[in-house]
Amino acid sequence: MAARLKYLEINQLLKSASDAFIWAAAAFGLRFVNFNWLASVAFLFLTAFLFFRPVLSARKFWVSATLLTLLVFLSPLVTLAGRPSLPGEAALALALGLVFFLVLGSKNLVFLNRLEWQTLSRLLLAAGFILILFRGAAGILSLPAFFVVFFLLSREWFNALKTEGKVSLIDPAAAALVFTELFWVISLLPVGFVAQAAFLILVLFVFEDLAFHAERRTLSRELILQDLTFFFALSFFIFGTAGWRPI
Repeated sequence: MAARLKYLEINQLLKSASDAFIWAAAAFGLRFVNFNWLASVAFLFLTAFLFFRPVLSARKFWVSATLLTLLVFLSPLVTLAGRPSLPGEAALALALGLVFFLVLGSKNLVFLNRLEWQTLSRLLLAAGFILILFRGAAGILSLPAFFVVFFLLSREWFNALKTEGKVSLIDPAAAALVFTELFWVISLLPVGFVAQAAFLILVLFVFEDLAFHAERRTLSRELILQDLTFFFALSFFIFGTAGWRPI
């Protein structure tokens, strides 16, 4: 019986991995043909087909799947010396495919510790949008776009994190508002967008780690000191190696 359960677990893991690889290959092809309308429609149908097979828990993960699909369309083309880079595009597609694998694995109960993997996929999704928005892709709409994205991700994550009762809209809205203000403040720093994005991703990682352990009642003084040490050490590295612009 135990051997059969192990076989089923491995089978489901391989199925999710193969679906994610197919999706990543389709994303690469879509970007390669410069988002041809027919290829775009086919990609959206493929995404829906892979995500809703099976429909199990789809309602809990539709936000992640939708935002990940948006990342495929919104991410700028990877270039090298001013020309499109096929290896760079392949690496981006594989990275997005990894996130899709985490979403599928969490939705289809492939992972035993589903919440940890869901937290990782949410962090990677947020990181993708943070990089795009700090790069200035949305222009004056960067702040409202960041708030909407972060609110949707926070609501999905809080719903997964909460073990009892329903999550009100206040918690994700407050988190989204705080991080939107941080996004605005960090965008004023005279450093490159990569350093700005890296610092905000670091803040988000520490926040999620503390919130996760607080909800699970495993938060301790040692963990807080560990996270603070990690935060200050990496912050020093980010800003110490960043190129500062003259004010």
